[in-house]
This record gives sequence, structure tokens and C-alpha cells, in this order.
Amino acid sequence: MKISSTVFYLALILLLIGCKKHRETGNESNCIEINHGTISFTPQELLIQPYHLHDSLVFINETLNTLATYTCTEQVTAFQTASENEPDSLGNIECLGNYYKTEYSVTRFYNSTKKFIWFSETVPYPFDSNYKENGMHIGLGLPGDTIYPFDGYFAFQKDTLYNYPGFPGSNIDDFYDTITIGNNLYHHVYLLEGSHLPAGYEKIIKIYYSIPDGILRFSTNKGNSWSLRQKFIFHGD
Repeated sequence: MKISSTVFYLALILLLIGCKKHRETGNESNCIEINHGTISFTPQELLIQPYHLHDSLVFINETLNTLATYTCTEQVTAFQTASENEPDSLGNIECLGNYYKTEYSVTRFYNSTKKFIWFSETVPYPFDSNYKENGMHIGLGLPGDTIYPFDGYFAFQKDTLYNYPGFPGSNIDDFYDTITIGNNLYHHVYLLEGSHLPAGYEKIIKIYYSIPDGILRFSTNKGNSWSLRQKFIFHGD
């Protein structure tokens, strides 16, 4: 009787394993993955920001007589997978289904967790109607804990910035054919406005930005501003 029970339980375990394998095989056979190609930037679109690795920027606040220096420490352009299916809680997608390879670009001036400038450019996302434009996310932070960083998201095409549809937290506040900043004359300058905080906080909310020259000035909601004083451009291979 004992032998018969052991044989029964062994048979039951083997049956369960077989069922599990069958279900797994069934899931795999039902998964159809179709690569629809790549969505990438044109070379001209990647010129939406002018910086390269090792470039350095020096900004001055003439009222406080302080300098803020930033050096570009990272620049990456690569592809990621955009699937029609949502990832699980761990970020994994069991079956991609229909998918694309989409290009993105990241440029960071990262000197500390508080002192940074970063740009992140993405192409349109094919499976989300909220992201149908090229997007550029800009962040800029100063040392210390008293001033909150700039955060803004804008749409772009070749040689053009504009408001990203459906993202009211960021906008292009003005545009100048010519403007003088720090005794230098610049052309085609955007005044970018980022997200705000309640009135009691100080936050960088505005950036003067030129596509060929980059960030020219930034300012807070309390009237503090930093203007570009020097720019060291690295022209490497």
C-alpha cells in the first residue's frame, strides 16, 4: 500500500509538471512578435541642442557675484524597444507583439545631484497618442537646497521648438529675433518656461535658449538670474 501511494504521488507530480510545460509552450506559441522597423531622428533634428562631450559652460549671477560652472560628462544616442504591450511591475514584457525600435538621445552636464544640466530627446511613441511629436526634456539645477531645478518638456522639429500638445506645465513664453544677453547679441532666442511650485518656494522657471548656442540665461521666480559668461566647446572626433 505504501509503494502504491508513492507511485501515485510520483505520477501526480509528473502530470503537474507536464501540464505546466504544456501551458508554457502554449503561451510561447501564442506570442507573435512583429518588428515594424525603427523610428529615428534626422541628423538635422539632433542639432536641436548644440553641446558635445566635455563642453563647459560658465554662468554668472552679477547681483550675487557668483559663478555656476557645468561640464558635459555624458552623451548617448541609442535605441530602445517600444511595444504595444505594457510591462509588468518589474519592467518586463513577456510578449512584445507589435513593436518598434525608437531612438533617444541624452546629454548630461552632471557635477552633483543638485548641480546639473540635462537634455533628453525622444522620437514620437507609436503606441501612445499623448506622445506624437519629437520631445525634448530639459532639467537644470544649482548647488544647494534653496533653489529648485528647472523642469520643462517641449516639442521640436528641425530648427524649431514649440509647445508640446497636452503638456500645459511647460510653454514657450516668448521668442526674440534678436536679443542682447551678457553683452552678446543672439538671434532666434526662445524664452522657455518650465513647471512652477507654490509661491513660497524659489525655483528656476525660465531659460533663454537658442538652438545654435544653447542656454543663454536662466532665472527663478524670485528674480535671481544667471547669464552665460563663457562657453568652452570641445570639437572632438
